[in-house]
Amino acid sequence: MGLTDTNDRSIFVSIACIGKDTELKRTIESCFSNAFNPERVHIGVNLVYSPIISNDPEYIFDFIDMLNNYKNVTYVISPVKYPPSVTRDRNAAADLYENQDYILQTDSHCYFMPAWDQELIEAFELAVVHVNNERTVLTATLPKYTVEEFGLNDLVVPERTPFGFGFWENDFLEIGKYENRRVPSWAHSFPEFISPKLHKTLIATKFAPAPKITGAFMFGNKNLAKHIKAPDWIIFWEEEIVLSIELIDNGFTLVFPYIFASLYHFYEVDVTNTGRGERASIGDIIVASSVDNESIAVSRENRKKLAAAAQWIADVDDEHIEKLAHEWRASVNRSLNEYITKPSHHDKVRAFEKYSGVSFKNAVSKTEFPPYYCNIGKHPAKEEQNVG
Repeated sequence: MGLTDTNDRSIFVSIACIGKDTELKRTIESCFSNAFNPERVHIGVNLVYSPIISNDPEYIFDFIDMLNNYKNVTYVISPVKYPPSVTRDRNAAADLYENQDYILQTDSHCYFMPAWDQELIEAFELAVVHVNNERTVLTATLPKYTVEEFGLNDLVVPERTPFGFGFWENDFLEIGKYENRRVPSWAHSFPEFISPKLHKTLIATKFAPAPKITGAFMFGNKNLAKHIKAPDWIIFWEEEIVLSIELIDNGFTLVFPYIFASLYHFYEVDVTNTGRGERASIGDIIVASSVDNESIAVSRENRKKLAAAAQWIADVDDEHIEKLAHEWRASVNRSLNEYITKPSHHDKVRAFEKYSGVSFKNAVSKTEFPPYYCNIGKHPAKEEQNVG
């Protein structure tokens, strides 16, 4: 497929920006400036706001002014709610989709590489042919970029590396025995470090079955746009598992592309001490969700009320914060448990276990990567492939 074959096809980029994130500007700027065809890129942003997330509750106005400078950006402002739900926030961003040809879901702290749009379109169209399924989603873990803490210029030029491959950890704690580990554990690495068999497959075909989706990177066509949202009551850590189950049940093939990553991610562990790379943590969101964020309208006329609301955080002690965090973790576990134990979900949950190589009942995983693609060929997800 040549560059001109897809140059007129549009892409919708769905972003949930939760709290203050200094990297949102870099995300938007690089998304447009590094696109092969910036005119075809449309971005939808859900600004999830609470005045107590940052010591500067007026950061939201800087976001609004910045986004208003772009003709192909639409946005909504959503108050932080309890329990905080990344899924709900991502769904609100996806609601801004307007029938573009492709959809990309990613995070608000990313750097897009030159010609990222054409690279992803070409990889996707090749994957569709490879797996013979129009309902295909490219998904992977994003490699990281970092910012210089004391650099004179705030520049980011990531070293190009392949997308990361997600895999189940073989020793996650027994489900049901430890409340805080109801959700299976996973990690990610470069494919060549995971399995010689996986690496050999990727060298030969450039694609491999992905055991689950990654919320920070999903790329597909209009079919994915119709099915990209998980139920609003799904919260965070369980989100990727639930959405993977739903996508497979709706006939999607999950595909890992073995190409240099087209976008890179800023991770919380790399936040500097100088304010560069500042982004809200899940702890910030949990604390913010315990107050009424809907009662004060987000407007410049209400600056004094927003500033007064921001002072609430000064009176919160560590014990109260830990209690909130414990309650939130418990809600995540209940969310997944409710989903996978619902009788009407039995068949699709079991199909996912067979495909991905993980058992919710026994809390074990037995494959380094799925031995076949789901929903195609001789071994679709709902046929006999047993985890054990």
